[in-house]
Amino acid sequence: MIKIMLLSLALIYGSYMASLWIKNHQFIPSKNGEVSILEGINVKVFGKNGVEWHVEGSRAKIEDTTLLIEQVKFESDKATLTADKAVIDRLSGEGLLEGNILLYTEEGTMSTQKAQVKLREGIAYGDSEIVLKDKAHTIKGKGWHLQVKPLKVIIKNAKVIVQ
Repeated sequence: MIKIMLLSLALIYGSYMASLWIKNHQFIPSKNGEVSILEGINVKVFGKNGVEWHVEGSRAKIEDTTLLIEQVKFESDKATLTADKAVIDRLSGEGLLEGNILLYTEEGTMSTQKAQVKLREGIAYGDSEIVLKDKAHTIKGKGWHLQVKPLKVIIKNAKVIVQ
């Protein structure tokens, strides 16, 4: 009888320790090459100031922690940023935009071909050539930094052309 009681207590203790180990075990995704494809995506990205971006795309491919979005559109309160392609790391929220990048604001438009983004911080930046246009001016430069909240664009090596 005592042996059965001791065996039962040992099984209960072993089950309890196993459940603690399972609860503390962190899931690490395997690199088995799985790829997911999504059509017509719409995602909200949250940052330090709440919702930083509403992200839309025609097609998205997810591979491990990398998200590739085609025909992507990032919208914030006062700006819309579009690109042919975005490659974003899902864990860090950082990535690269490529091809026909356009920024639309109330003040005007900005165009470039390549940009780095930090979605959670609400910034985009790059070292490529940039063209800003408003009703009266065209500003060309190389190197820039965009902050979404509050909206601010800094251009390096700027050249203003009055129209």
